[in-house]
Amino acid sequence: MAAYPGTEKKAELKVDLRPTLFIGAGGTGMEVMLRIRRRILSAVWNKQDPTRVESIGQFPVARFLHFDLDSSAVIDEGKSQRTDPWYELVKLADEERLVEPIDLPQYHESDDSLARFPLIESWMPLRPKKLRSLGIDPSKGAGQIRAVARLYLFDKFPKLRGRIKGALNFLSSNAGNERKENYQRLGLQVDTSKFRIVVIGSCAGGTGAGTALDLGWISKAIARQEVSDSQVDLVMFMPSGFAKANKERTEANAYATLMELETAMRDMNAQVRWADPDSLVGKGAPFDDVYFVDTANLANKATGDIKDIYQMVADTLFEDFASADFANRKRSVAVNQQQHKLGPYNPRVPEQRFGDMRLSYSKVYSAFGQAVLDTQQSLRDDIRAYELAALMVKAFFGLVGRDGVAPRRAGDQERDIFMREQMQMSEHPFSEFPDFKKGTSDVTPFQEYALTGQLLMDKDQRSLLERVESKVQVEMDRIMASYDVRQWREKVAELLPNLERDAIREAGATAETSEDRIKRHTIELTARLKDRARNQLYALLDDRKQGGLEFVLSLLDQVKARLLQRDLANAERNGKRYRDVRDALRTRQVEESLANLAQASTRLIGKEAQAREVMGHLKRDISDYLRFHLLAVAAGQSIEVMRAMSSWLGDPQSTDEQGRPVWTGIAGEFQEGRRAVQGMLGAVDRRIDQLRADARHEHATYIKLAGDLEPPPVSLTGDVSAWSEEVLLEFGGSARLFPQLDDDKLRSSLLLKLFRRAQTQLSREHIGEEAPQDPLLERLAAMTPQERHRIFGEWIKSAMPWISARFSAEFTPRADQFKCFIGVGDVNAWRRMEAEIRAAVPSGFFHGDLVSIVNTGITGKAVCYIELSGYPMTVLRGLPTWRTSYQIENPKIPTHLHFDSTRFRHPISPSMDELNRLADDYEWFLQANALGVIRRKADLGDREASFQPRGQYLFEVEPGSGEWLQIGNEFAIRSNGLPAYYREQVIEGVRRKLAEMGPHQMTLLAALMRHYQQRVYEPRLEVDETGAQLPSPSLPTITARRLYEGWFKRARALDPAVGPRHVDAAFAAIGTWTALVPGSSADAYSWEVERSVDKRIIGADYLASEEAAAAVIARPAAAAAPPAGARFKLFLNGAQAGPFGLDEIVRRIARGEVSESTKAWNMSWNPKSDKWQAAGALPELARLFGHAQAIPDPDNDIPDPD
Repeated sequence: MAAYPGTEKKAELKVDLRPTLFIGAGGTGMEVMLRIRRRILSAVWNKQDPTRVESIGQFPVARFLHFDLDSSAVIDEGKSQRTDPWYELVKLADEERLVEPIDLPQYHESDDSLARFPLIESWMPLRPKKLRSLGIDPSKGAGQIRAVARLYLFDKFPKLRGRIKGALNFLSSNAGNERKENYQRLGLQVDTSKFRIVVIGSCAGGTGAGTALDLGWISKAIARQEVSDSQVDLVMFMPSGFAKANKERTEANAYATLMELETAMRDMNAQVRWADPDSLVGKGAPFDDVYFVDTANLANKATGDIKDIYQMVADTLFEDFASADFANRKRSVAVNQQQHKLGPYNPRVPEQRFGDMRLSYSKVYSAFGQAVLDTQQSLRDDIRAYELAALMVKAFFGLVGRDGVAPRRAGDQERDIFMREQMQMSEHPFSEFPDFKKGTSDVTPFQEYALTGQLLMDKDQRSLLERVESKVQVEMDRIMASYDVRQWREKVAELLPNLERDAIREAGATAETSEDRIKRHTIELTARLKDRARNQLYALLDDRKQGGLEFVLSLLDQVKARLLQRDLANAERNGKRYRDVRDALRTRQVEESLANLAQASTRLIGKEAQAREVMGHLKRDISDYLRFHLLAVAAGQSIEVMRAMSSWLGDPQSTDEQGRPVWTGIAGEFQEGRRAVQGMLGAVDRRIDQLRADARHEHATYIKLAGDLEPPPVSLTGDVSAWSEEVLLEFGGSARLFPQLDDDKLRSSLLLKLFRRAQTQLSREHIGEEAPQDPLLERLAAMTPQERHRIFGEWIKSAMPWISARFSAEFTPRADQFKCFIGVGDVNAWRRMEAEIRAAVPSGFFHGDLVSIVNTGITGKAVCYIELSGYPMTVLRGLPTWRTSYQIENPKIPTHLHFDSTRFRHPISPSMDELNRLADDYEWFLQANALGVIRRKADLGDREASFQPRGQYLFEVEPGSGEWLQIGNEFAIRSNGLPAYYREQVIEGVRRKLAEMGPHQMTLLAALMRHYQQRVYEPRLEVDETGAQLPSPSLPTITARRLYEGWFKRARALDPAVGPRHVDAAFAAIGTWTALVPGSSADAYSWEVERSVDKRIIGADYLASEEAAAAVIARPAAAAAPPAGARFKLFLNGAQAGPFGLDEIVRRIARGEVSESTKAWNMSWNPKSDKWQAAGALPELARLFGHAQAIPDPDNDIPDPD
């Protein structure tokens, strides 16, 4: 077998289970967490004394928090109480969910709304006007807009902080020695000195992508305050599994999220606040480990069902609790694999042009995969337990009888109150008819339902009738104001079909009309009425004095009768009345008024006055015509609502054995209280069917090796009746239980209690017996070696890390960056398979020697876990596609969490062509800056300018015009190049300026570029694998060096007498012929430079005059500037401060902290003989200004000034 690099065996550190807080951001996080919870509840804990967890609250080492905007998120694949007995125990409790409405208008109701929230305003990319235009309904989620999700986080920050703090305190209290029995009962060994927080979300949507980074920072900050030590990890899903939800938007969100994550994981100086004043500050990297997850893995296995990956991630995280040995070995991965995440990834660049420049990317990222080889023994055990539970139910309810209390029935008054208050069926007289000639149409008032008016109301509570009337008024006024009176008839005739199209649905039309809105309102109102009616019916059901089951059923019967016998017919008549009036208006009134308008426009005298009068009639007639059309539609739709409600309420279909009607609909739902026993047995049957379906389901990381033998059927014994009685007594006995069996939660709880008793009994049947042969080993032993090799190969391929990556000569992980653990029921029994498993490892990544077989104690299945540590984001296969979507979507609605997207680094390594193009543009940019072709805009603009990317550079479009326009900041130009619109003009400006430069001016330019190379863009020192600190030159460093060399060469070509000493002289005197550019130190990425230094630009006099430039070079160097590295102490606010370099002193002067009278001390002076002097009296400080980083004072015996 071929040798792999980096595979030396090392001793591994073992760790125990860590108390863990799972934070699910958005729907993805919720899906994974619910699956973890299901595994916790279904597991048998403590094999020596089998124990079950009755609720998540009883599991001492895990807490959960779901953070989302979407209050209507589907819970756990849409499983409901009726089909899933686990529902009530699996679902997240209120204290585990932070899913609340947000008062969005407070942030956008006026253009300066955000001014009241300065911390939000400091980053929010959506200004109030833009936020209003999006029309977001936050109850339905963030609408794939990341900034809205982050706004929600800031809005809910006090509650979020409280929930995280409370969860950590719960874990901390349960992890203490005084409560050791909590986890010892479950057979868990817990590391109480360290806590883990796992943030789970996707980078594709709104909530997860918009809040994950902040959740990391917040969790770290709270953990620093609340627990002794912690680790905060991120599990982030890539966008591939969410393509159906607007592919381009999800990919754009993903790319923006990855840009920000790459930046955040490198910027150790980050500081984030969510409230002010507040002690909580996010610092440094938001996560300790970041795991990416995709729908394809390194072995080219893929799934089209994202739920497969939800399950795989949930199983992986759950296994950290399920087996101490397996979990300990997995946790050692994070400890031992950190070495692979140190230092940056530096892809190679052409040396001829870029020399020793390094592109730099973080390689802190990890990925994992886990696959299961399963005989489905535990699943079959669950089926047997449910079968036994069904026998328990039959025994249990064989003793139940009825109490015989006479039921109370609802009367007409109660029926009418219910319909009026819960179904919008109150009535009022309608009499708002148009003025008709007598006999033209029936204008007798009639009774109308509130339902009709509700269907005409938009969400803003403005009536569609009002909107239509307003539209008619505006359009008619526009005609009268814009056209000659003789054209009015023609324009009104043209307008009428347009107004009709806005209001009336035509076949084949695509635009939404008012009629369409009413039909949409019908669906929405029906849903609301159903919810309202359901709530009230349940309230009546719980009202044992006034209501009860029979009362509710009789009420439903009466409501149904009134709808069918009275209300539907009335609504039909109302609709016909509206239609009659509408038709009369259209065929008579409107046409007559149009004819009158035509006639009035031909009059010789007073035609305009008469035409205006006729136009007034027309306004009213057209408005009335459209109004009555919408009333007719609304009345028709009110019938649909009544029918839908009637159908929803249910219909009597037959009678039961007691002669009572059996209903469908909500009435049937309530009747399930009578049919509870059959319902519970049906639930058991459905659960068994579901488990059998699960057994047949094909899963991307699940390989089935089910045995051929069916387990023996369960049988009814005397013990079953005894267990049933025990459970019955826990719920208060049959007399109390039966009337409440329509309650799903109680019924689920009862069934699960029976199921748990059955599980426990079945698991104890074999205690004390000799351990049986592992059924998985038996199945494998019965296969041929070739079959086993195929099975093991597929299994390990399925467990390869689930990221879709493109490795190349630039980056291919070493073998020792992988860890492979295989968890089995008994390590010793599996020894005979070990060689075959190692031989089945696919070639290309690592070899079989890296496989570790560890114990889980669970027979019948084996788990393979593989982790890859320390790769850069640049290898992700989807990045180029995601960047394309980002470029399309970002201009539409910002994808970033800051209005200044230039602060974030692209995570994709550029192609050589792209790198050369960007390098060319950046070189033109530096030249333009040095020559004054462009200049940096001061960051002191108006209020709105402060919400643009800082450090904008200005370009004078027409030389001498004084019109300077923004072309972007340095980050933008480095990332994207010069704007295409200005590029050629900037280049032409540079060439024109360079053509004017003499040899001494070129010498100054060369000296300036040396300053940029050595000071402004001084390379950051990186520690290599030997521990040596080596400079890591970036593009600005290399570009400045290229320009220095090129301009010096040009200076010598113009005047051979120019030599290095002239550059040295200019460089030494740089403070005399350049000006500082305040704030420009922020133009460099902090991880690329050793220290922050502002740029300098050549004084205009020197650019304009070769003689002035020559004079600079001719000065003696000693008189021109203080020695390089000169440092001074300052006496500020009654105390010594510093020492400072000249650059730092300039900044303090600019801030008004230092004046000419400020006392200063040169660090080269003798403390025993020299004295403090005024800064203005020192030649070095009087004329030269620069800045540098403050360093600790090594000399503490300098006396204070007198």
